[in-house]
Amino acid sequence: MSMPPKPDTSKRGCKEPKGSVKNITEQVGGLKIEDSHSKDSKQGNDGTPETKSKGTVRKKGARRPLLIDIKKCNTNNGECMENHPWEPNRPKIMPDEMDESAVYTVGKNWKHWDKVDLRKIYQHLPKFVKEMKGKTCRQELEEVLQLDKSSDTRDSETEASANKDTDKEGSGNDGSENNSSANKDMESGSSETKAPPKMLRFKPISDEYLTPHVKEVVYMQRKKDEPKDKPDLPDTPKVKESFRAYSLPRPQNPQQKPNIWFLDCEYMCKVHLPGNTSDWLDDSDKSGKRIRAIKPDKIDQRWIFTPSFRRAKIALLDWPDDRILNSKNTIRILVVRPTEFEEYVKYCGDKFHIISLPNDEIGAGYPRLWIQKIALRLKLNFIWMIDDSLLCFYEYHPDDGEETIYDPDRRRKFSIVFKSIEYFVQCASSHTVPIAAMSPRQFRGAKPPLFEQLACLPPQIAVYLNLEALKSRDIYYRPELQVLEDMVFGYECEQNGLKVFVDNRIQLKDKDWRDTGARSISVQQKMREADEVFEANTTTQLIFRY
Repeated sequence: MSMPPKPDTSKRGCKEPKGSVKNITEQVGGLKIEDSHSKDSKQGNDGTPETKSKGTVRKKGARRPLLIDIKKCNTNNGECMENHPWEPNRPKIMPDEMDESAVYTVGKNWKHWDKVDLRKIYQHLPKFVKEMKGKTCRQELEEVLQLDKSSDTRDSETEASANKDTDKEGSGNDGSENNSSANKDMESGSSETKAPPKMLRFKPISDEYLTPHVKEVVYMQRKKDEPKDKPDLPDTPKVKESFRAYSLPRPQNPQQKPNIWFLDCEYMCKVHLPGNTSDWLDDSDKSGKRIRAIKPDKIDQRWIFTPSFRRAKIALLDWPDDRILNSKNTIRILVVRPTEFEEYVKYCGDKFHIISLPNDEIGAGYPRLWIQKIALRLKLNFIWMIDDSLLCFYEYHPDDGEETIYDPDRRRKFSIVFKSIEYFVQCASSHTVPIAAMSPRQFRGAKPPLFEQLACLPPQIAVYLNLEALKSRDIYYRPELQVLEDMVFGYECEQNGLKVFVDNRIQLKDKDWRDTGARSISVQQKMREADEVFEANTTTQLIFRY
């Protein structure tokens, strides 16, 4: 199959990166991307937008030792290495089993030995979703509320006393038979319709056994919900490390009230616009304040959506300055729960568009689904979905070994990483097996070295999505999944004729939060409940079996 037409990257105000899909020759079903460089070119994905534009040609020669290069570097300009030996590999099929996270676990029934069995999960997806979903809000309330029987008894005694008094009053009057008959009718037939409702009160339950949604509310009322996680700020405000993200500094004049608009997307989702206007969303409906589209000149720009929970004061939203990554070609939108909307506006509203989700659902699957829905409603073709824990990007080298220390010399510009992945995905979008999602690889630490640039693994944390490809196969994030939503999403893509990749050359480091976001106690409790359901079902099966 011939090479697809090169997308017009000029609309983004950036040139084609040398580390692009043009350097890659792949054959996966109907996907074939041919190498347009000469055979003498040994560097794959090793250039920068600046060196490409100058048309420089490097002489072929022995690769310099990597560690010597690093030691000679006095400053890091964030560009990719010039002498990287990797030739992009031919993608493989995603494995059926994945390593289990130490934090986000599944029940034993969904594992094969110590690995998550994706094949079994996909074959029994309704059952898996049901177990992971947990209880509904109503079921949670039913567990913590009970009838106040003492209140019901007092009501009955009061009603009986009132009936007796009525009988006494009626016995001395003419027509006492009628009055007595009426009283009997009241006692026999009308008590069901006129009895006061039974009162509800909280069961005496310790905090340990409170259901997740209720625990969130109770802790908030008791002022016990203040997270242990603190803002990640530079030691000296004006001196920041290169190419890494920080928490936003506390605003001098916090936004007191949101500039509320409404995004018409099945639900009327509240939207806050900084300055009560937007260069990106169509804000022409000044009277109704309803948003239904984007501005035409922004369709091909970079759209970044960030789901965030319990991190209004600490989320890593202060990204490094970059002349390529700027407000003219990139918009970053926060997507938050409705109960936290005003708090996010207060601390982040002067810089970010903020969208409120329709409901307060626990977990990561729900906001990711709605980001897909919102982006499709706005008729976007490609978007980034980036977590609020993104710290920085590193470039990996196959000679690193297990003892490499990832110091600031290895950090890369955010824009370099974005452009490389964007170009790769967009150029493959016209093929019969398009790339649905791609991300850098999550930082691995000291592990055996990697030898291939691309891996067929579920993208995570900073994911570039081809929305049209996903829509064509009806693939969406599962809103019921509080965790593991990215793993199930990637496997579903693979099983439905789409490709997902991670780039081993660029590794992503994220913040290790302790008790916010997906580490929040309510999310963790949902996972424990799912595991308890599995254990209970297993015990029941064993009882009936024997």
